[in-house]
Amino acid sequence: GGGTRITIRGENFKEGATVTIGGTALKNLVISEDGMSVTGVTPGGKPGPQQVIARNPKAEDPSAPATFTYEGIQVISTTPTDGEVIPWYPRLSTVTVTLSQDIQAGTESITVGDSMGDVTYDASTKTITFMAAEPFATGQNHTAIVSGVKDTAGNTLPEYTFNFTIEEAVKVDWYTVKEGDTLPIIAAKPEVYEDESKWKDIYSANQDEFVSADGKHGNDIILDYRNLKPGMTLYIPRETPAEN
Repeated sequence: GGGTRITIRGENFKEGATVTIGGTALKNLVISEDGMSVTGVTPGGKPGPQQVIARNPKAEDPSAPATFTYEGIQVISTTPTDGEVIPWYPRLSTVTVTLSQDIQAGTESITVGDSMGDVTYDASTKTITFMAAEPFATGQNHTAIVSGVKDTAGNTLPEYTFNFTIEEAVKVDWYTVKEGDTLPIIAAKPEVYEDESKWKDIYSANQDEFVSADGKHGNDIILDYRNLKPGMTLYIPRETPAEN
C-alpha cells in the first residue's frame, strides 16, 4: 500500500534527482549533503519485486536498477482462529480479522454463513469486525469469508476463508424464569431448544404439576403465558428417541 520510509545508498545523487519505484516517484525525497544517499516514502505499488531507478538532472542514462519488493495485503490473525472449537457459553456473536496493512475505507467485508450483522474497521489496529445481530448457533460449524478488501494502492486481498465450530449447548430439563423472559425467549435459548417456535411445547408441558422421578424437581403451572413470573420453575420436555 505504500508509506514505507526507505533509504537508497549510492553516489553522485545531485540536487533535483528523482527516484522511481515501479515507475512511480518516491515521495518526500531528501538527498544527503554528500550525495551518497536519498531517503523518501514509497508510493503504493503492485505486490512483488519492483525496479528502483534513480536519475540525475540532465543525465543521459539512469542508474542501474535496484529492487524493492512490495508485500501483498495479508490476514495476520483471526478471532476465532481457523479450526477453533468454541464453548457454547458465553454466546459468541463477534468475529475479527486483523490485516497486515491499511485498507481503503468501505472495502471491508466479512460474512459468516447466513448471519446478519454489521461490519466495521478500526484503522488504528487494522482490524475488521463482524458483529452478528444474533449469537451464532451452537452445535454447528461456521464459515467466515473475507472478501473485496483493498489496500490503499488498490490491490485486492484474495478471498480468505476460515472456519470455527461452536459446541453443542448442554440441554436442561428444568428452567428458572428470569426477568424479561417470555416463552419464545426461553425456547430460543441454546440450553432449551434454540428454536423460539417450540414455546408451545413448554406451555403444554406446564399446564399440570410435574415432579421428576427422583422427586427433587417440580414445576410451576403456567396460568398466564403472557405474564411469566421470575423465579417460576418450568419443565422442559424432551423428545424420547424412537426404539429400533
